[in-house]
Amino acid sequence: MSTEKSPTQLLLTYLRPQKWTAALLALLVLAAIVLQLINPQVMRSFLDGVQNNRPLAELLRIAALFIALALVRQLFQLASTYVGEQVAWTATNALRADLALHCLKLDMSFHKVHKPGELIERVDGDINQLATFFSQLVIRLTANFLLCLGALILLWTIDWRIGLTVMVVTAVGLYITRHINRLAIPRVQALREVEATLFGYIEEWLNGTETIRSNAAEPYIMQRLYRLLRERWQRGHHSMKMTVAINLIPHSVFALAYIAVFTIGAWRFTNSQISVGTLYVAFYYIDLLRDPLWQFTRQIEELQRAMASINRIGELFAQQPTIHDGRLERLPATTHGMKVEFDQLSFAYADEPENPVLQEIDFTLTPGTVLGLLGRTGSGKTTLTKLLIRFYDPTAGAIRLGNGVTQVDLRDV
Repeated sequence: MSTEKSPTQLLLTYLRPQKWTAALLALLVLAAIVLQLINPQVMRSFLDGVQNNRPLAELLRIAALFIALALVRQLFQLASTYVGEQVAWTATNALRADLALHCLKLDMSFHKVHKPGELIERVDGDINQLATFFSQLVIRLTANFLLCLGALILLWTIDWRIGLTVMVVTAVGLYITRHINRLAIPRVQALREVEATLFGYIEEWLNGTETIRSNAAEPYIMQRLYRLLRERWQRGHHSMKMTVAINLIPHSVFALAYIAVFTIGAWRFTNSQISVGTLYVAFYYIDLLRDPLWQFTRQIEELQRAMASINRIGELFAQQPTIHDGRLERLPATTHGMKVEFDQLSFAYADEPENPVLQEIDFTLTPGTVLGLLGRTGSGKTTLTKLLIRFYDPTAGAIRLGNGVTQVDLRDV
């Protein structure tokens, strides 16, 4: 994967091998929704039957049907949860393996910039955020939309005024939620970035504990830690404000919907235009609308985190090695008899081009010769070895192992 993928492409890439399992998951979720829409009609028949003094045996049959449908719906939900988790773990494990392999193939210039702790957080933490995205998020977003649509249609059949009022209120709530979601995604992504940076530094500091103590650098390290923790808190605070705003929307929206439906329903019931069962169904469907919209806001939060993680995963996949295989054939099985030549070699790290580590190194090591390197710490001894095995390529000059080392297959050096 050399190019950054959109969320849809990423979803299809890792769900395609599980297409039949994903299809089963979609069917289970949709079946649960259908039962959720049908069951209130059964309760409506029961209430109207009580009001109209129907036989007890008939009422018991209706009650038994209501309970049976409720149990079957719970079984469908249980099965969808199990299948969804199976899909999620399979997809995220495949993505985690692909991303880890891609990072391992990148050269040292990448690993010098991105610390191990940061990569652990990005390869594992970001992908963990996608578990719900792969398993049920997209399906449940679609399912909740269909559930809302079905409930609105049924409310229209009860009373067009109730249906129109609830539809307008729901549309306004969804519009506001979508607008806030657009503002929230960059904030969630910024929070994930600072968390990855924090874990990267913590890993580095833990590995360098002895060096930090020997140089009496504890105050400096703690100051850096406090700065990162403060930045993490600030970004988390901004992200949380968006979350609170999204969570307030369903309460505000359905407070208005309940007032409208209660007013219209009371007026029509007083005039004997609707039955108790019909009024119950109207309120039930509003509750049914409230739950999907509430879930929708929570799923929007999950989608925010998923989108931020997908963007960061895409950034890693977009990284490409700067060191490539040479065009010549592979070296022979033994390199005995080959000389090693450093020709006017200079090198500086990409993040510090103004501070060269090596300058105009020029020597030839003939076959059978042993070379010892002496020098102070940081003088470039290890860097020479890294250049020879092509962890880095020279800034200027060349290294030759028979031919130029940059022309040799990476597996041979």
